[in-house]
This record gives sequence, C-alpha cells and structure tokens, in this order.
Amino acid sequence: MQIISNGKLKGAEHRVVTNSNLVRTTASFALNPFYETLIEPAKALVDASNPALYKSFSYKDFIIKYRAAASYGTAFEEFLSSTPD
Repeated sequence: MQIISNGKLKGAEHRVVTNSNLVRTTASFALNPFYETLIEPAKALVDASNPALYKSFSYKDFIIKYRAAASYGTAFEEFLSSTPD
C-alpha cells in the first residue's frame, strides 16, 4: 500500500509484544498477485506537482528483494524509495 499510495500510507513490519496477563487474538491477511503484476504508484496520485516516489517493478522482483533484505538485515526502505528509472 505504501508504493501504490505513493507514500501517503506507510508500511510497517509486524511486531508482537506478548503479555502473559492478557488474551491476544490476531487476524492475518495477505495479498499475492501474479508474479508479473506491476507494482507502482497509482496514476491518479502522480502528476507534475506530486512525482512518483517509487519505481515500478514486478511483484516477483518485490518478493525477491524483500526476502533478501530480511535475510541480510538490510533496510528494505532503500529499495522502496529508490527513484524511478
């Protein structure tokens, strides 16, 4: 959503803080588009005064870079905020 909203919505890593005194319920949702799906800022949110903050890329490239960043502990935000080609 961060990419599609061109930065208007911010993504966050899921973190859990446990508390042995309270019951906790979690609902999880995931979207998995086709690998060929193009991920990019919505065209309605991009114009001359609001340029694209994120480059366009395939969902497959997104998953590969996201997993690599997580494996190596690097900042995935660097990948997201790289300027369009």
